[in-house]
Amino acid sequence: MLISKPEVLTDALYKCGRCSYCRGCNAETPIICPAYELTDKLETVSPKGRLQIARRLFEGSIQPSKELSEAFFLCPLCGDCRDKCIEGIDTTEVFEVIREVLVKENAGIDTHSKFMGSIVENNNPYFEPHEKRLAWLPKQLSPSNPMTPEYAYFVGCTSAYRRQPIAVATTEILQTAKVKFTFMDEVCCGSPLLRTGHKEVAKKLAKKNIETIKKTGVKKVITSCAGCYRTLKKDYPILLEQELPFEVIHSAELLAELIKDDQLELSEGTPMKVTYHDPCHLGRHVGVYEPPRDVLKHIPNLKFIEMTENRNNALCCGAGGGFRAGYKDLSIDLAALRVSQVKNIDAEILSSSCPFCHYNLELGRDKIDKNIKIADITELIARRLL
Repeated sequence: MLISKPEVLTDALYKCGRCSYCRGCNAETPIICPAYELTDKLETVSPKGRLQIARRLFEGSIQPSKELSEAFFLCPLCGDCRDKCIEGIDTTEVFEVIREVLVKENAGIDTHSKFMGSIVENNNPYFEPHEKRLAWLPKQLSPSNPMTPEYAYFVGCTSAYRRQPIAVATTEILQTAKVKFTFMDEVCCGSPLLRTGHKEVAKKLAKKNIETIKKTGVKKVITSCAGCYRTLKKDYPILLEQELPFEVIHSAELLAELIKDDQLELSEGTPMKVTYHDPCHLGRHVGVYEPPRDVLKHIPNLKFIEMTENRNNALCCGAGGGFRAGYKDLSIDLAALRVSQVKNIDAEILSSSCPFCHYNLELGRDKIDKNIKIADITELIARRLL
């Protein structure tokens, strides 16, 4: 049985293997595929191995199955192999398209289907009631609901249900800086679905969120989550084939602007040594590297120490791409590996700008060294607000 091959795959499947050097799948060169590393260099989960399997799949020499599909889902879609590919193959897009094909052929991952069910029923992947999405919000932090808010704060599922201190810190900062903002009745952005092959369900969420945002009248949307940021900013226009009627801004970008415009006054506080982890969806996927660093460098009494593996060379935290949902133990192992890199630079705090990274990095930290603190940059700023 031949499976219909999406046009985007035609060139990619036959480009791979033409070069004589691939940092993603040659064991004699530096490894840039975390799944390949964590599975003791299992060839089928290397970038090259996946594309070879895909080629055979669409040529009809092998058939889709759950065992076969593991090669494509055993990947956090961090994008490092894409950035390093000499042939210029957008492996992230290719793997997402192949996942979509496999899901249509009933060869997806059961855990992904389960959280899809929760998103459909509860508007979030955490099996939490939708009506509790803003349960974290203290009454004193409720926005004044200006008639013409400039921003809408898209909290995101992980901040709303699993890392509420990040949502609280972000709201405190917006209030202190006198930013005119509002909340809205958002639903899951759809990132978990897009990364795991459930594109049509994600499209429905995108339409719903865009209509909800339009009703607020805002022209700018703030996100705490790197996944929400990438999805709203990059995926929605492609998914719905239309330009967004609003600008999408990550909280790190807004913080950098507020500090530059002297809208935030910070206390000296106690000295701290801080490093920064680049979320894949904020960094490699969209290219936001400097704003989070600008924010950290403006915090008084903070010594910023750059990690050796930073910016587009940063190691993935292991949470994204459906990796944590499908392969929790490997996901935590990858987070632990990232946290272990902090010990080499004598930092006390590993900061990031994504609640999902925060979530997984804490689990990795707990596995190897509980003395290392994990903090979102919004939390570090909120602690110093005057």
